Amino acid sequence: MRLTPTPSRILTYLSAPVRLLGAGGFVLSGWLLLVGSSWAVTFNTILSDVNWQVDQSIFECKLSQPVAGFGQAAFSRRAGEPEAFYLQQKQILLPEGKAIIGLGQPSWHQPGNLPTPLAEARVVAEPIPLRVENSLVETLQAELLKGLRVIITRKTENTSPNPVRVVVEPLKFRGALTNYQACLKQLLPVSYAEVSRTTLYFDSASDELTAEERRKLEWVALYVKEDQQIKRVLIDGHTDSVGPRPNNIDISKSRSQRIATYLASAGVDNNRITTRWHGERYPIASNTTDQGRQKNRRVTIRLER
Repeated sequence: MRLTPTPSRILTYLSAPVRLLGAGGFVLSGWLLLVGSSWAVTFNTILSDVNWQVDQSIFECKLSQPVAGFGQAAFSRRAGEPEAFYLQQKQILLPEGKAIIGLGQPSWHQPGNLPTPLAEARVVAEPIPLRVENSLVETLQAELLKGLRVIITRKTENTSPNPVRVVVEPLKFRGALTNYQACLKQLLPVSYAEVSRTTLYFDSASDELTAEERRKLEWVALYVKEDQQIKRVLIDGHTDSVGPRPNNIDISKSRSQRIATYLASAGVDNNRITTRWHGERYPIASNTTDQGRQKNRRVTIRLER
């Protein structure tokens, strides 16, 4: 039988081997390749192989579905960052450009219907070619719960190759989403990037923290206690130039030691803490203005992995 490509025909890459005989195509390492500019190449997984996996920790929660022949589609949130939906490809399969994120009926309902457009997203030629955040993530989850498929279609242009589609199946999504949402509730409130360089400010000649600065210190303590990859916590105390130099050395020492004591009391191993004090030696602003002196009265906390 001779197979002739038509604009309405869709090529699907299944998780099981596919064999097509005829002049229109051939099989190579499980791939179904066809000749013809109007063919859409679709990556999805046969229903018997559909699976949602939840990877969870206090640093990141991830809900992913392997997509046969392509890679995976995933919802993910890292501590202190917004939730995202993204695609991850094993090799560059989605050409750079724009894609339409759409919704489609499950494969057992009205096969062949085109997806309903939902949003447009940028595609880059990288391992993670597409990533979206904000309210669209919640919308995609809600539609998957309704039993709809999420279909990402790389838009075609005059110079583009054939359209490429990635299909995310709704099967088994509800139970996995429940476990994923439970993980989200126990994520740390901040990310490593937010606490790896922290500066705490003090009133003149004081080692007392304001409520705002104490909250920042609590976040550092919480993160360091949980992340065993952090090998050192470097604490450096500083002052402005008001007062005698020996007094400023003592004040900077008192400030840095107070921070170290708090971290230790919060559960951070003392062996990971290094405390130093410098007085007025290293200003970061002019000491001739109130604003400059306020910036210089500080303790910096630096985390090293």
